[in-house]
Amino acid sequence: MGYNSDVQAVIYGKPDDMDAYITTEGLIFNNTVFKDFNQSLRYYEAKIYDTKMKILHLYGDGWKWYDDYEDVVAWMKFMRDSVEHDLDFEFIRVGENTGDIETESSPNSAGLLYVRNPTIANDFDMDKEIALIFLGS
Repeated sequence: MGYNSDVQAVIYGKPDDMDAYITTEGLIFNNTVFKDFNQSLRYYEAKIYDTKMKILHLYGDGWKWYDDYEDVVAWMKFMRDSVEHDLDFEFIRVGENTGDIETESSPNSAGLLYVRNPTIANDFDMDKEIALIFLGS
């Protein structure tokens, strides 16, 4: 058991710059540090404000995302270092507790990720539905 978070991050930029960064950094989905992310990484071509870009998208629901985990440290470094290669990034983590939302982005990010309607849950069991009761007049 542990604290779980929903996480999304994107790194994006001009196609040649993205290909060079991923190749240079040895990510190409076989780096052992990123092995836990392998099934949750996708690489897309897309248009951002009418400009052709490539986007590396990391996503996961219910992950144990702790700042001192080796793969989390490596991902955050990889993401932040992308700025030095004329790329942009965005990161959002939504935790289990109300208001536990962490965001980070590069200075010129395009706002591709955002939080909308964080998940709402309850801790009561619903045995059966009963008629609505209106209190007061």
